[in-house]
Amino acid sequence: MHNCSLESGIPIWRQQKLDSSSYFNTISELTAIPGGKNLTNTFVGGYYSVNDGGGGNFYWDSGSLLSPNSGTIFKVGSTATGRWIRNFQPPAINVEWFGAK
Repeated sequence: MHNCSLESGIPIWRQQKLDSSSYFNTISELTAIPGGKNLTNTFVGGYYSVNDGGGGNFYWDSGSLLSPNSGTIFKVGSTATGRWIRNFQPPAINVEWFGAK
């Protein structure tokens, strides 16, 4: 069990892991925390669970207002500006990135 005391709205256990590149197990973990100067790039292990095919590399675009699509662009909670963007080479798209099982 992680220490869930909050400091600046982020669980302390997660603050300790944040750096310029980090790791999240799932998309729901990724979308719980906005990026910033201490977190610009990350790897996600899977969409619902690690190794389910829905993971990948993401970067934080602090100025983005792009519409979230639950596969390549993710909004964090009620954050108006800023998006997690999947780092990939079009036209390669995987349906598992969008939560397909």
